Amino acid sequence: CEKDPVDPDPTICEIHVTDDITENTTWEASCVYYVDQSINITNNSILTIEAGTIIKFAPGKMLDVSYYSSSTGNIIALGTEKDPILFTSQASVKSKGDWDGIWLYAGADASEFSYCTFEYAGGSGWSGGEGALTINLAQNVSIDNCTFENSESLGVRVYQSRSGLKSFTGNTFNDNEVNDLNLSAYNVSSIGEGNNFSKDIEVRGSDIDAPGDVLWRKQNAHYILLEGVIVGSGIGTKLIIEAGTSIKLSKAYGIDIAYASSRIGMIEAKGTASEPIQFTSESA
Repeated sequence: CEKDPVDPDPTICEIHVTDDITENTTWEASCVYYVDQSINITNNSILTIEAGTIIKFAPGKMLDVSYYSSSTGNIIALGTEKDPILFTSQASVKSKGDWDGIWLYAGADASEFSYCTFEYAGGSGWSGGEGALTINLAQNVSIDNCTFENSESLGVRVYQSRSGLKSFTGNTFNDNEVNDLNLSAYNVSSIGEGNNFSKDIEVRGSDIDAPGDVLWRKQNAHYILLEGVIVGSGIGTKLIIEAGTSIKLSKAYGIDIAYASSRIGMIEAKGTASEPIQFTSESA
């Protein structure tokens, strides 16, 4: 007697992406997506990426979200602990900077990332190199339980955004060439708990002028001030520094409290015997 024929293994669905996303689109976990050209999410569209999906970028390519000022776009990439979403390189032998990254522009304000891995990004691109994920004018972006590793530049950069982050918790950073996270002083209070940094957190100078209390939480890395920071507003701002926090400063820059007569500002830095607050040199 003869054996019944055995069906071959099903071929994994492969989709090559070359055109902008101009309508609501879902990338499904049953397929691998090859981004062969840099693309933009536009025309008020939402790109939803299912948990477990793999996205592979060609050399020097990137994904822009809401690049055109006349039309918004958003990306919703919600993986799970069991089935994370992977953004990676198409190369068979992967290297830092193989692809450029994902950029979020003004209007990408509903974008969310959870349990995503970004690897081998941070290439040069037209911008001279930024993060695997760069927030440029987008507001209220959520980034939780994501991993950023092997970037040629930064893991995450929050650039030109007054309130770029809505949530930033449980993220992990490994072996990023320039640094893990770069953001303005205004956005530091959005860094939540449970993050694991491998390098100092770079803080660019800006006013901290949100009314009321502004909290800088303890992290497992130093905050390093790249420029001066001014605390204060017309109705009052208090910068609260959590016990155990470490801040590095240089000779040229510092933290000014209520610098102008029109500003009301305060700082509250209450460490403990077991968790002192440290203000130290950038060279420490």
